[in-house]
Amino acid sequence: LSTWYLRRSRDRFKGEDEQDRQAALATLQEVLLTLSKVMAPFTPFIAEKIYLAVGGTKESVHLEDWPTAASEGEAVVIKEMDTARKIVELGLALRAETGLKVRQPLSGLRLMNHELSSELRQIVADELNVKTVGVGEGETEGLVWKEEAGIKVGLDTVITDELKKEGLLREIVRTINQIRKDQKLTISDRVAIRYQTSDDLLKSVFVEYADEIKKSVLADSVEEGDGGEEKKVDEMKVVILVEKL
Repeated sequence: LSTWYLRRSRDRFKGEDEQDRQAALATLQEVLLTLSKVMAPFTPFIAEKIYLAVGGTKESVHLEDWPTAASEGEAVVIKEMDTARKIVELGLALRAETGLKVRQPLSGLRLMNHELSSELRQIVADELNVKTVGVGEGETEGLVWKEEAGIKVGLDTVITDELKKEGLLREIVRTINQIRKDQKLTISDRVAIRYQTSDDLLKSVFVEYADEIKKSVLADSVEEGDGGEEKKVDEMKVVILVEKL
C-alpha cells in the first residue's frame, strides 16, 4: 500500500462513475484487509484496529488465515508498474534539471528500450503532465535525455504558446484554491472570482479558460474587476478577489 497507489486512485474514489468508484473502494478495502493480516504478527494492535475499521468479517484479525502470495499474473503487473514508476522518476528528474515545474504541461515523453501498455502510458503522461508518451529516438528540437537502470527517457522541453497558457491556468487554479483554503471554505461553498492584471497573456488565460477555472475552484463567475489581494502567478502580478456567495 503506497502513497503512489492512493494518489493514483484518488480521482476514482470521488468520481461520478458510481460503478468505477465502488470498484476502486472495494479494491482499497481488500488491500487494507490483506495488509492488516500481514501486519498482525508484529504490530498486533494497529493491525486489529485497521481490520475491524475496514470491515473484517471475523472477531479478530488474529483468527484469519495468512494471505497467499501474488499470482504469476499479478507479479507481471507489479513489475510493469515498477517500470512505469521508474520512467516517471526519470521524467521528474529531467523536469527538475531543466527547471520545468510539473504544473507546466509539455508536449511529450519518449521511451527507449521499453514498451508500455496504453493504460500505463496514460498513467505516465498524467504523472509527468505531458500530452503523449511515445517510443523511439525522435529528432524533436528541445528533447533532453536521461538513462538509468537500462531505462532511457527523453523529455520534450519546448513550450508552445498554448502549453504556456495551460501552465498558467494550473497556476491560477492553484493560487485561487490556496485563497479558498486560507478562507477556510469547504467544497460546499460556491464563490465569485474577480481579477485584475496588466499582463496581457495572463489576462487572456482568465478569459479563454474561464469555464475550466470555474469548474476547478467551484466558482459561479470569473470576471475582471477591482478588489482582493495581490498574488504572483509565474512571476506575473495579479490581484484576485475570492468572494463567498
